[in-house]
Amino acid sequence: MRAKVIVPLLGILSLIYIFLLPNPPSPVILKIRIFRLLLAIYTGVTLSVFGLFLQGALNNPLVEPYTLGIASGAALGVSIGILVGSALSINILAFLGAVTAATLVFFLARLSGRLLREGLILAGIIISFFASGVVFLLLVLNGRELHEIIYLLMGYLGRVPTRSSYLHLSLSSLIAGVSLFYIFFTTKALDIIATGYESAHSLGINVNRLLTRGFIIISLNVGLLVTQVGVIGFVGLIVPHLARLLVGDHHRPAFYASMFIGIGFILIADLLSRSLTTIELPVGVITSIFGAPFFIYLMIRR
Repeated sequence: MRAKVIVPLLGILSLIYIFLLPNPPSPVILKIRIFRLLLAIYTGVTLSVFGLFLQGALNNPLVEPYTLGIASGAALGVSIGILVGSALSINILAFLGAVTAATLVFFLARLSGRLLREGLILAGIIISFFASGVVFLLLVLNGRELHEIIYLLMGYLGRVPTRSSYLHLSLSSLIAGVSLFYIFFTTKALDIIATGYESAHSLGINVNRLLTRGFIIISLNVGLLVTQVGVIGFVGLIVPHLARLLVGDHHRPAFYASMFIGIGFILIADLLSRSLTTIELPVGVITSIFGAPFFIYLMIRR
């Protein structure tokens, strides 16, 4: 019943997104908005489902690619790739940056002795700030404009579509589709992990292997995502909680709900980013405005 309501609402929101706000488009602007819509769908689905997986696999409601530093690590890889000057190197370095950030976060969390709880969040914040600082330094020294750096670090969907950008989005979406297919089949395991790691191990679930595969898959996809839209934070934090609030704690229905809610969340955030002021804001500014208070609320509630 809820799906019968959500899907038409998303359709109406998409039409508003393309044709109405902030003003009716010309044919050229229409093409840009359609590509922007495709980017929003890709971004909303992947970040939301990856957030759901990380929260379930780590049994921690405060984690997502942004809070774990994975997205910032990918952005650092992108900035290094920009200096090298090859599209292929940007994608590879974004993936390596994401994997390196995730590895460092786990290493630092182990040092703190609180691997699956506060240690992960603290380590993620450290890596995020460090990676973002290095990104800023590298691009400033390379003579990049300030707005380019801000849009990389805060996210931006308003790219002018080209043949190569459509190809990049198509390949990234294909890889994301395969990855989401894998995560879909881990939902039952995630339900068991929610009861405790001891129960999961006793039922034959290899949590370490699940986490390792998940981190590699998420790092690859976040790397590809960041090369196209930059770092958009808190989507993977907020949306899974909204999905569980709507459909309950079981991960399979939450998987579907996260996809739809994630699309709607990104569309609304991007609409606000280009409608609130005369200068278009990075979409990550809007998601952070919603995400930071939500993050504080979750910490207080725990």
